[in-house]
Amino acid sequence: ATWQTQTSRDFAPTSMRVRLLSAIALLLLAATHAAAVNTRTTRLARGALNNELRSLIGQGRLEEAEERARAAMQNSIIQLGETHPNTLNAKSSLAVVLWQRGKLDQSERLQRAALRSMEECLGRYHQDTRICRDNLVVAMRQRGRKAEAKKLAAENQNMRHFGKRK
Repeated sequence: ATWQTQTSRDFAPTSMRVRLLSAIALLLLAATHAAAVNTRTTRLARGALNNELRSLIGQGRLEEAEERARAAMQNSIIQLGETHPNTLNAKSSLAVVLWQRGKLDQSERLQRAALRSMEECLGRYHQDTRICRDNLVVAMRQRGRKAEAKKLAAENQNMRHFGKRK
């Protein structure tokens, strides 16, 4: 009898419990929607950054492009973390800008680091990983490492044609 008395006093009426569960469900739905919007927003932001960097490079404003790429990478690290796909793409974009500025050693090191992380996080066959690998091939060719670049380019081309057969 004591347990039944405490139970009826401690728990809210059924209608209150239903309202509470409905409110929790709405919060979860809102969080799911926010995550989906955030994914679309970050994809759009990544495309906008790449367009901005291409524009700055095309105008010869390489120092400004480097500053913008560095800022974007740092913001992405802070907001999304080191291994988020957008952060990895921002690193790869910065490496391309560094290559454009003639900072070939820095560019190749950063591109290699981005590629390693992309292979771990996204997989070897992911489109972003293959693009990053192509960027590394360009950097290696520019530095005169043509044999290594040719081998990496062939591997990347093979992945495009044959998928996950290896």
